[in-house]
Amino acid sequence: MFKLSRSSTRILLLLVCGLLICFGLMHWLLGVYRHNAPRKMPVGRVVRRINHAVILARALPFKKRHQALEHPYTNWMHLKLSSKPYREERRVYAFTPKAFKHLIMIGRHKRFQRFSILIKDNLWLNVLLFHMRKNLTLQISLLLALVLLFISMITMCLLAISRIALPYENFANAVKQAASEPGANKLVLSGPPLLQEAKTAMNEMQLRFANLLKDRTQLLAAISHDLRTPITRLKLRAESFEEQPYYDKVVDDLNEMEQMIQSVLAFAQDNSREESTTRLDLVALLESQVNDNQDAGFSVSFNSDVDKLAIQGRLLSLKRAFSNVINNGIKYGHEVSVSCTVEEDHVNVTFDDKGPGIPEHELERVFEPFYRVEPSRSRQTGGTGLGLVVAREVIRQHEGEITLTNLPEGGLRVLVCLPLA
Repeated sequence: MFKLSRSSTRILLLLVCGLLICFGLMHWLLGVYRHNAPRKMPVGRVVRRINHAVILARALPFKKRHQALEHPYTNWMHLKLSSKPYREERRVYAFTPKAFKHLIMIGRHKRFQRFSILIKDNLWLNVLLFHMRKNLTLQISLLLALVLLFISMITMCLLAISRIALPYENFANAVKQAASEPGANKLVLSGPPLLQEAKTAMNEMQLRFANLLKDRTQLLAAISHDLRTPITRLKLRAESFEEQPYYDKVVDDLNEMEQMIQSVLAFAQDNSREESTTRLDLVALLESQVNDNQDAGFSVSFNSDVDKLAIQGRLLSLKRAFSNVINNGIKYGHEVSVSCTVEEDHVNVTFDDKGPGIPEHELERVFEPFYRVEPSRSRQTGGTGLGLVVAREVIRQHEGEITLTNLPEGGLRVLVCLPLA
């Protein structure tokens, strides 16, 4: 047997209520239409009721005549006692039902007729007859019913969307934030039961992921600590053959090994996630990076189409990412040109160098940890292969993206796209 969940039942009840309201409005609309639909006047019944009104007006005392004729006798006529008859219409001085019916039949092609029937001296019964019911009420009723029906359907749709879509949209945004800051924020258990179960599973996954990162960092820290001791012993033992020709190469290898261990440990710890987000000036940050490299004697230039540009980000993390990109450009391209352009909802930061570029099939592989296009693994010709990895991770933490393309005139372009604050 098919079984509905609690959230499905609520949505079903909401839609059923909307349909019932629509059916109720349609029923009311049909009732209004039947009540106000144009129909021909029943001449015989109208004549009989006018005859009855004339008899009452002549028989009743003066004070009771108006009370007896206040309510309309039918929907096709209006009656009123007055001392003044209609001027432009016929006056009936001697009322007989047969003659009055003949007068009505003569003018039945008209929309309405007016008659003044003499009751007594200076007392007339003014009769207004409608051969067809007026359509104005019907048109207004139809328009009102359609407007109410449209508003009710829009309201039901909005309620359904708010009940279904908004909680999941909030959940998606919370998951995106959790992806950039794993373990930092715990999702609040709200919304439909099914969504609460998903949030609970997400919180458990976040906790496991945070524990996994913690265990990985502790493992690498322990390995690096344990490796420092034999490296130090090897350096001490190497001093015993300091005069040998291969002494310098051995010491360089040990120093390189020690630097690699420190780089791996820094990458594993990744303290950028613990840094708080602040409002910062991206143009000033890039200018400081360029000025520092210029002071160090490197050929780095900068241009921007704006003087100031505020974004939300982590200052130290962005410094580290931009520094890695600029250092790569200096190391492989010797000259780096940095530019900043603002689009509608994001900013583009480009880093162009004058190097040999990267083969097309390796443009994505350089973002893999420890991968280097230069295969010698020498510290003189390259780093540990973590610079671009760290840069991409930092940029993605800021909901941006980093891409590499080879320039037609030679060199490599690194494009960093960041959302505006």
